[in-house]
Amino acid sequence: MIERSNAIVALLTTGFFLGACAQTEVSQEDSDENAALLVESFDPQYGAGSSAPIEGAQYGNLALTIGEGTPVVFYYPAGPSWWQMQAEPLSADYMIVMVGEDLAVPPEGGLVSPTHLIDALENLKGTLGVESFNLVTHSISSRIAMELAIRRPDLINSLVLEEPAWAPTPDVEGPLPPPEQPECQVELTNPIDRSTCDFFAMQMGEGRFEALPQSIRQYLLDGAREQAAAIAASSTEGDLPMEAGPPQFDMICDQLGELDFPILFVRGEDTPAFFSAGMDYYEGCLSDHETAFIADATHMVHFENPEAYNAAVRSFVSTHSN
Repeated sequence: MIERSNAIVALLTTGFFLGACAQTEVSQEDSDENAALLVESFDPQYGAGSSAPIEGAQYGNLALTIGEGTPVVFYYPAGPSWWQMQAEPLSADYMIVMVGEDLAVPPEGGLVSPTHLIDALENLKGTLGVESFNLVTHSISSRIAMELAIRRPDLINSLVLEEPAWAPTPDVEGPLPPPEQPECQVELTNPIDRSTCDFFAMQMGEGRFEALPQSIRQYLLDGAREQAAAIAASSTEGDLPMEAGPPQFDMICDQLGELDFPILFVRGEDTPAFFSAGMDYYEGCLSDHETAFIADATHMVHFENPEAYNAAVRSFVSTHSN
């Protein structure tokens, strides 16, 4: 059995799991208390409710499009609201297409995979009138996008990889630095909230999750709760229809080195050593790529320093768009 709170954190973030967390019922009193600690509530401007299924897609993909001009696809499994700090500013220059998955109903076979993204892009081609995409991704979706690039390079015009999540590959030797395990610095009694906050502390470093805008913290905590409730409701026996841990992609460094379209790595200057080591490996596979180091940011660059992140993406896409 997989602990619900851990599985949801995995889906909403990189796909890596925390240690075991007690599977505890959450009372309304606990929920109210945690909401009060965050002060501000957040009404997602780009939530799943305003997204539409991609016509023809087989895996529950959702998409939301704003703006006009050259399409730029932002992909993350948690859905369009993951890019809430990018969509409005960048839609002044491009058509922003935010693609996610309906995580409340995980497809048979478990976690998201490159096959789902290939399916979504194939079915978006006709709608958008393009043959290839400027694709922007983060963490686990960057890992998925690299596998997509190896399988179907014809679908990509340019690729932005923000802090790709690390997962074992067949050609890696030697251990990686273990993830640090700092604890959340906010008192949270709801076990899903606590698990989520602890996990972001591991991703970002001590005190960095707490430094996010309150609206973003609320969005991340609310999203974890909502997905936990949805998956719990869809499971008659309480078990989750998915496997623990990140997808194990069959990625080879030499194949990454053969990619010949423009690639931008976006890295937080303060990202933890575990993620930094993985990105060093990926960048070493690519002889021709660009890198943007973003100040005052860790693994969640687009939330932590959106102005610098948006500027880097805008500059890259404008230089390499067909």
